[in-house]
Amino acid sequence: MFAAFLLCPLVAQDSLIEPSQTPRFTFGNFIIGWYLLVIFFRKKEVSLPALFLILILFLFYLISLSGWFWAFNRADLIYESQKIILAIGALVCLKDISTQFGHTVLQEIVLFILICTYLIFGLGFVMNQNLIDTLFGHKNLFCSFLFLGLPFALIGFKSLSLRFKIIHGLILAIGLTIIFLLQTRQVIVAIIVFTSFYFIVKRSFGWKKWQKIAVMSVFFGMMISIGSLLLSGSSKIQQNKFTASLIERFQLWDKTKALIHENPLVGVGTGNWQYNYSKFSVNNIEKASYYNTFFKRPHNDFLWVLSENGWIGLVIILVLVIGVGLKSLREIYQHKNESKLIILAASIGLMIIAFFSFPKERILHIVISVTYLAYLTEGWKVDLKKINWFPRGFIALNIVLLSVNVWIGIQRVKGEYYTNLAIEAQNNLQANASIEYGEKALSIWYTNDPSGTPIYSFIGWGYHQKTDLEALVEVNAKAFELSPFDYKVLSNYGYSLIRLGQMNRARLVLDEAYRINSNYEPTLLNQSVLAFNTGNYRAAMEWLKGIKGYEKKYPQNLERIQRHLIE
Repeated sequence: MFAAFLLCPLVAQDSLIEPSQTPRFTFGNFIIGWYLLVIFFRKKEVSLPALFLILILFLFYLISLSGWFWAFNRADLIYESQKIILAIGALVCLKDISTQFGHTVLQEIVLFILICTYLIFGLGFVMNQNLIDTLFGHKNLFCSFLFLGLPFALIGFKSLSLRFKIIHGLILAIGLTIIFLLQTRQVIVAIIVFTSFYFIVKRSFGWKKWQKIAVMSVFFGMMISIGSLLLSGSSKIQQNKFTASLIERFQLWDKTKALIHENPLVGVGTGNWQYNYSKFSVNNIEKASYYNTFFKRPHNDFLWVLSENGWIGLVIILVLVIGVGLKSLREIYQHKNESKLIILAASIGLMIIAFFSFPKERILHIVISVTYLAYLTEGWKVDLKKINWFPRGFIALNIVLLSVNVWIGIQRVKGEYYTNLAIEAQNNLQANASIEYGEKALSIWYTNDPSGTPIYSFIGWGYHQKTDLEALVEVNAKAFELSPFDYKVLSNYGYSLIRLGQMNRARLVLDEAYRINSNYEPTLLNQSVLAFNTGNYRAAMEWLKGIKGYEKKYPQNLERIQRHLIE
């Protein structure tokens, strides 16, 4: 079952655009829902995680859903919000497994998934196939997943007999070797922070209380100061000599900070950063401006939560993190619990990864992070005698919401499948097929593909080929409603308005597209066409000259403009 959860993207890799997400979301919700159903009908007393965790996570879920009233894209808002329900369900299941079979089962589950991952990594290397991208999306996400799993190997290495020490030591060594071979800098920094925190705490076991407080204050003070320096000075830092990927992050952080400034309290809605950040222009982001790369997240989970859920959402998360962290640290000092110390140190390392990446989006990372929560909060008890209906009532609610998740997952898998067919039809110049598959892909649960492109854009391409102008304007207007700051969507919408003769409206739309990305060739061409159709032939020529190689690419446009200029 756990192997299937890990490997299910391989089954869907030829049919879906991003196989590492929706299949796991669907299958994960199904597994968790099935296990909760077993718990619900079991005669034994139901054991829930600490009420503090449940209430905080569920409150964050409600805050996340509240964005329904102002988000551009409600389908993505629902999908991303429902991942919180998956996390809550996973936490309940892991708590029950820990209670029934002992907490060591949790680490063995994670280690089993790690071993399967190593086998796949080796198989992909032998077959010369990039299975890692299929399973994890990117090498950075793969390495961060390894980082999250390796602490359980370290616990086994330190606490088990010699025979098992060797096995866990090998798992640890292989994982660290892969991380350093792939040179994922954020994970390497996380390992350094993990190691530092572990040895600082272990060294301070015998210290006085004020000394412990002082050393922890210095440690976290340094982390917060460095993070604040990077965030506050990102616009200046990017002028210095850094790697392209780090400069890109700084640029995205600047856009995100501007977005937060506009929506500080409640944010733009869960899953909707991607449809808002480009309103501040992407001209200074090379990949977006010249290579049309669409960014789905700011590569910083803290800024991501703050921009989408506002200060309300971030404070809720910080209450959870700080509350669990402080109580766990107190228990570690009281009982000198090295296993919990390792997991807490790994949690601190995870914060470093979250500062430069996006583990909160990934299903595997969510499940492992929840395993950390279950491990750290082991033994935390809550008195529910006065509300003895609550455990089974909460599980029943969770089962219902997980069932909804399975349905959402199925609809999104279906949507991705038909979107893939629509893209193939577009590549083969099949207008009717592109329209048909695009309409089949659409649902209330799925309106944009994993790259952020509205499905209406694929349908619009089909209507453009068929020269059905009214239908073209209608679907492009719907795409615009979903993604009003996507320069590609704006360019398509502006073109359809030109075709319909709505020149003033077209000018406003195309000017906005140009403001967001002044290097996008279709926008320059459409601006040229608009100027030509309104009789401004000099402007038409200037817009056309903005396109590199315009003489060879658009000779008919050039000839037509030159003829009118001569006349």
